[in-house]
Amino acid sequence: MMEEKIVRGITGFAVLLIFIMPYAAFAENELDALNKLMKNITEKRSTPEQLSDFEEKVIDNYGHAVPPATIRKVIREFTPGEALAIVVCMRVAEKTDEEIIAMKKSGMGCDKIAESLGVGLEKVLKRIKAFRKMGC
Repeated sequence: MMEEKIVRGITGFAVLLIFIMPYAAFAENELDALNKLMKNITEKRSTPEQLSDFEEKVIDNYGHAVPPATIRKVIREFTPGEALAIVVCMRVAEKTDEEIIAMKKSGMGCDKIAESLGVGLEKVLKRIKAFRKMGC
């Protein structure tokens, strides 16, 4: 009887791991993908002209939901990749723009910001990829 409980406990734990491990790996892959994408976006905006073009495209795409002055401020304070992720969070979150900027300035990563806003890293990553597909 005791052996049966031990076997059931081990089996239950193994089944639990089978379902949890892929989720943990997927979350890590999303973070890696976001970091890689932000780095790529930043590297392709190295000149003032490229940065200005990037700013215009972000305002064109998100200016209806995030004030253009806020977008400009974020682009000047952070790298282009980080700025885009922050603007996306502003677009889909219910926090004020200043609260989100303060989170980033405090050292929070985009993954933690998305999580604390209840937005989800997957949604942020999806919107950034869509922005990139539009030629931005």
